[in-house]
Amino acid sequence: MKKAILVFCSGLILVSCKKEKSPVCCLPPASQEKIYYEGSNIAYGAPGWEEIFSMNPDGTGQKQLTNFSGDGANAKATSTPALSPDGRKVYFVSDRDTPSGEFFSMNPDGTDIIKLISNGIAGSKMRDPFIFQNGQKVVYCMELGSGASRHGEIFTANINGSNIQSLISYPAEGNCYHPCVNPANTTIVYANLIGGRIELYAMNTDGTNKRALTSSGPAVKWHAQFSPDGTRIVFDASVGSGAEIFIMNADGTGMTQLTDYTRAGTINNFTWGPTFSKDGQVIYFASDEYNGITSQLYKMNADGSSKVRLTSSAEDKYNPCIK
Repeated sequence: MKKAILVFCSGLILVSCKKEKSPVCCLPPASQEKIYYEGSNIAYGAPGWEEIFSMNPDGTGQKQLTNFSGDGANAKATSTPALSPDGRKVYFVSDRDTPSGEFFSMNPDGTDIIKLISNGIAGSKMRDPFIFQNGQKVVYCMELGSGASRHGEIFTANINGSNIQSLISYPAEGNCYHPCVNPANTTIVYANLIGGRIELYAMNTDGTNKRALTSSGPAVKWHAQFSPDGTRIVFDASVGSGAEIFIMNADGTGMTQLTDYTRAGTINNFTWGPTFSKDGQVIYFASDEYNGITSQLYKMNADGSSKVRLTSSAEDKYNPCIK
């Protein structure tokens, strides 16, 4: 799924719908910690039909949790899993009911799927949900417009889909996507296409105090994620015709490249979608360095050492998250 890295996201919004009452599943013990990720249907390997999966942190125990594509019979994309801070709910976007994408939740075992936000905006695309660290709100992107005016906007809503708020004024404040929230629930960091570059920006969670965190280095930066203590940000950025994982301080200083699967930009490999482990010592990410075609899941220490490939099947796997 490396081509997805080079697609600019955008958007507007929708109609909220009430969450039905449902039982809360039991929080798994630490020994049952899981990675949730997006991938092509493992049983059928049909590109374009995306589903949510889980696996153990060592790559074993891969399990498909959604099947809106009907085992690959229908062109349905279910993507970008995001976890509640306590690990009791998995959230995601799916075009199960509309090509525009809508916001859902489910239990970690794939049961009790509930639609939380409906999207009635024709031609739009909902994407990139991220759950606030208090579990009470979600921030996400919507793609709006068409052709040259296609762009991304950032919204927040209560976790049940109520109180939808727009945080970005397009075009004055740029073309924005891939938001994440710091552990203190005070800051949203996002990617902003402005002035021919994609830089990382920050704003307060109410949309005020927008400012650039980066302005130099690679021309394309996105998929930012905070460390559990909020002091560092990991992200992917363009290197040559590919992409690599970088890390920096939360204020944008100290940018350091952690991977080099592109061999200093000489090989067209994509390494992207990083996320921290719960203790901040490990970074999980996706890369196609395995065969130059399909993205597999990897892990490394937070300083870039001890890289290990966790998966090796023929299907794409990306956007890992762990709680």
